[in-house]
Amino acid sequence: MDVETPAKEPFFRAPKVVLILIAQLAIVHGVVQVAGESWQVWSLYAFSFIPARITGEAAFPAIWGSQVWSFMTYAFLHADWLHLFFNSLWLLIFGSVVARRLGPFRFLVLAAAAAILGAVATLLTHWGEVAIVIGASGAVSGVMAAVSAART
Repeated sequence: MDVETPAKEPFFRAPKVVLILIAQLAIVHGVVQVAGESWQVWSLYAFSFIPARITGEAAFPAIWGSQVWSFMTYAFLHADWLHLFFNSLWLLIFGSVVARRLGPFRFLVLAAAAAILGAVATLLTHWGEVAIVIGASGAVSGVMAAVSAART
């Protein structure tokens, strides 16, 4: 008597694009943490979103172009592992639903647009302020909104 072995289910049923995005966030955070304090400070100035730098009301050490790409790159930096964990958890929960519905490319476009709009909202509500903004919360909020919009 031949008994069929059941097919193995994957440990995570999340779409690969979500798991890869979470892995990228973790890798960036790990590299910044291991690189040392001077690199951590420099990366905050180069890649975080700082409203005062955009409005020109304060000068910050930065590499050319950081006023442009910081609208996106701030989302890859996190304050600590707990901050990264919770952003990743919500991204796993809500991002899985959205990525299944939209597909990988449109999911990434949505997450990027939400991160950029999060920076724009911060700029408008904190015009000229010296504040270092980091974290994927803007992208995660946009993904959560997409789940909410899809249900109505």
